[in-house]
This record gives sequence, structure tokens and C-alpha cells, in this order.
Amino acid sequence: MRALLVASLALGAAAQDRTTEQGEAQIKDANAECTPYFYAPSGNAIHNFPPIWTPATILSNDTEAQQKWQNISGSIPTNIQPKGSNMGDFSNVSYTAADPDCCESPFLSFPFSFGMSRGRVAAGRNGALSHATAGDVQRAHAPLRIHATDAPLPAQQTNALPAGVSVETQFSATCCQSKNSLAAGTPSARLFLPVLADIFTNQTCTTPKLAGLAPDVSSVPEPKTMGYGFDDGPNCSHNAFYDFLQQNNQKATMFFIGSNVMDWPLEAQRALTDGHEICVHTWSHRYMTSFQSQDAFAELWYTMKAIKLVTGVTPTCWRPPFGDVDTIIWKYDSNDWRAGTGGVTPADVDSNYTSFIGDVASGTFNNEGGIMLTHELNNFTMSEAVKFYPQLKAAFSHIVPVGVALNKSQPYVETNYTLPSFAEYISGTTNKTGSANTSSSGGSGGNNNGGSSSGSSSGAQKSSASAAAARPVVPALVLVGAGAGLLASLVL
Repeated sequence: MRALLVASLALGAAAQDRTTEQGEAQIKDANAECTPYFYAPSGNAIHNFPPIWTPATILSNDTEAQQKWQNISGSIPTNIQPKGSNMGDFSNVSYTAADPDCCESPFLSFPFSFGMSRGRVAAGRNGALSHATAGDVQRAHAPLRIHATDAPLPAQQTNALPAGVSVETQFSATCCQSKNSLAAGTPSARLFLPVLADIFTNQTCTTPKLAGLAPDVSSVPEPKTMGYGFDDGPNCSHNAFYDFLQQNNQKATMFFIGSNVMDWPLEAQRALTDGHEICVHTWSHRYMTSFQSQDAFAELWYTMKAIKLVTGVTPTCWRPPFGDVDTIIWKYDSNDWRAGTGGVTPADVDSNYTSFIGDVASGTFNNEGGIMLTHELNNFTMSEAVKFYPQLKAAFSHIVPVGVALNKSQPYVETNYTLPSFAEYISGTTNKTGSANTSSSGGSGGNNNGGSSSGSSSGAQKSSASAAAARPVVPALVLVGAGAGLLASLVL
């Protein structure tokens, strides 16, 4: 009997095609999806890349990368020292007014008592504090990032705070004061923390200090439009989620981690096949401002190379982990990745989605659209996206990939692939040259039970969960000069 069972399992495994994107997309069992496999193009090239899930550096035998860095390094400010650790410890970081990482504009100092969301304020979007709770206070961390305004907060925003929580504003024209340690977090604590106007990049300073760089993308220009995207892919168990998107003819921007691309190359291919836009999300998902400039370059370079190797296209867009540098960022955070950690519950994530949807009805997006941070990280984050998609669809006039919302017709270095314009997309043309018009999945079904990626294209088990899911709350506060304009230099 045991022999028959083993034989049956062997036949079942053999029936799964793990050599093509089409075959991989047919797998509906998440455990089978997340079983490691060998894909020759990436597996045979694994030694041309940094070790999976370790901070990237330029390899000593990579003459192409060395030459590229030499060619562009003269245009990148390499005199800005990294700050903090790549895992997010910035406890000893301080600034002076002369620090080039600091924003030139004044900042506000808020004595406040509310909590964190992925290294940024959970209690307020654009400075609104009406969602603060005593639980937020107890989860508070330092340093905090908040939206700085040029006037005291309106009374209607501060009156909604929990009993015993006080908020006052203090103007300061001195940039870059040292960050203070947070007082013991209690609902009645009066907390004071100087906050730089530029550290919360996606809420305040969206114009880089270095001349010649384009502003950050933290919203989309089309009114009542959502720039739709997901971080931390490709996830090994994403077939059911991608099937759902395909069934709804919904395209998105996928921000891929280079290590995940090498671990799950066929899953990366499916994103392109299904017509999604692919952007870079670094090699190891670390805080970019903690890197020396040449290592920040390596984080982007090897992710671009991995995506090119596996999919045949080279992205020209990227999003920094934790919003730590200027590029495509966001103004709204689902906080989905934190569910089950740091006191964040699934109900909190639901509330973030519901609040975002409610902002549409309140007119927040009447003049420009919004970008919300969501993830392809695991079953929960993908299931949340599926659950709230009908409500998002009903609330927004349009849901489109970020590149489409920006009318970015050529998303890659290669010119044989184009995105539809915004007008074309909302008229029904969601695919153009280079992308497939039909899904390779052949239908829908299955559940996203696989969680974080744990496979390797080289056939060896890699644990991406520990690296991708270990999201420290304390944010980076500075901008490495290499980060903001580096990707543009890489694709020239």
C-alpha cells in the first residue's frame, strides 16, 4: 500500500509542469506551488548574482556592473554617508542643518500620542488624527513620520483624539534636529518628537533636494482613480490571486524583489504574461538609505538583471522598501503586511481599507487619484485584496496600474512592449504589444495558502519569509544620494 502511495505521489508530481510559465500557472494547490523547482535559465545563472536574501554588493567578477557603476558614479553624490542599519535601527541617527539628506523647508514639531503604520503614522492621512486610539498610543515608536502642514491642526482633527491625549503644534525653522526618544507610551502620555518635513516622503516632500530629479510619485493625476499595485512579489502561491485579477480584467503594478524573482522565476513570468506592469523592489528588501551608494546601486542592478533574465524586460521604475527613498511611493497604507504582529489585527487592516474607500466618497480624490500600499506577501494580504476589490471598484471611477495612470507608454528599456494610455485602458484596451491577451492559467480556483516564498530556482530551499516578513517598525530618515536618480542612470 505504501509503495502504491509513493508511486501515486510521484506520478502526481511528474504531472505538474514546472518548466514553463503556462504549466506553473495551472497549479492550483498552494503547497504544490511553493514546492521548490529548478528553472535552468535562472538556476544556472545563480552564481552571477549576490546570495539570495542578503544585502547586495557588486560582485568581484561582475565586470559589467563594475563598469556601469564607474560610468554613473560621477553623477551620483557619493559623499552622503549611510545612516542606521539595513534592518531599520536608526536609534543613534541625528542630523544637522547642513546634512544634504534633509529637506530645505521648515518642519513642525508635534507633541502627539498615536501609533505607527509600517514606520509611519497609523492615525492620520494628510495630518488627520481622527483615527487615533489608545491602542495606537501604546504601540508608538520613535522616530515617527507624519504629514507636516503650514498651519496648526484644525480643532475637528484634534477633538477626536482619545481622552487624555493632547496635541499641539510648534513651528521651527531649524531643519534636521536630533530625534528624541519617545516617552513611555500610555494613553495619557504627552509625547514630543521633532519631525522632519522630508522624512515622510510619501506625505510631505515629494520633490528631491538633488537638482534635476523628478518628483516622487505618491499619487496619480487622474481624479477618482486608484493606482493599483502590490509589493514583495512574486509570491509562490499567487496563482489564485492572479486568476482573480485575470477574471476581472484587472492589471496592476507588481513591485518585485530580486531574490523572489530568482526563487520563483515562472511566477515572475506570469505577471508579464498577464499584462501587469513590473517594477523593482530591490534585491534584499532592506532600508536603502543605510547602504553605501555602490551597494544601493547593486540592490537595483541585480534586481533589474534578475527580472530581465527571467522575463525578458528591464524595468524603469522602482519602489523602495519602507518608502525609504524617493520614487513611486504611496500616501495610504493598508498595513496588511503587519497583520498578526505589533498588535495589528486583521480588523485593523480592514479598517485601513474601509477608511481609504471612505475617502473616495468624502471627495479626497476628486482632483487627483490615490495610491495605497498593498502586498503580494502572503495569503492574508492577497485575500484582503480580493475581499476589498469589489468595494474599491465601486468607489473609484477607475483602477489602473500606476504606469497607466501616468500615461507611461514604455515601461521597460526594451521597446517591444508598451502599456496602454489611461484613455485606452479605461476604454477597454488593457493590453497592448508585448503582453498576452488571455491568461495562461486556463481558469480559476484554488486558495492562496502558501504564505511567503520558500523555494529556489536553483533547487535549494531558501527562506525568504524571514527576510521579507521581518519588517522593523522604526523607519529610515535619510536619502542616500544614489537612490533617487540611480535607476534612471542604470537604464541609460
